[in-house]
Amino acid sequence: MIASLRPLSAIFLAGMLAACANSPNNGLGELPRTPKASIEQMLQQAAESKPEQAALLRLSAADQAYRQNDVAGSARILEQVDLASLQPAQQMF
Repeated sequence: MIASLRPLSAIFLAGMLAACANSPNNGLGELPRTPKASIEQMLQQAAESKPEQAALLRLSAADQAYRQNDVAGSARILEQVDLASLQPAQQMF
């Protein structure tokens, strides 16, 4: 009886490993990927986007400004971000 369940359990285990190996499309707290976009380009794109996506783009622009040591610019951009439209992990960011 147990010998007949071995192939079934092996298939189940392989399926579970395959499911765990796939990464989710949008992880909790991830920012949009804009590798070569300038701060101005991200803000322009945010102005043309839906509110949730716009908030994420502004958050990315503020992060980029902060990384460029433009703390005042980052603060100005953050004032435009609607925190209520962000997920909790993004609000903490």
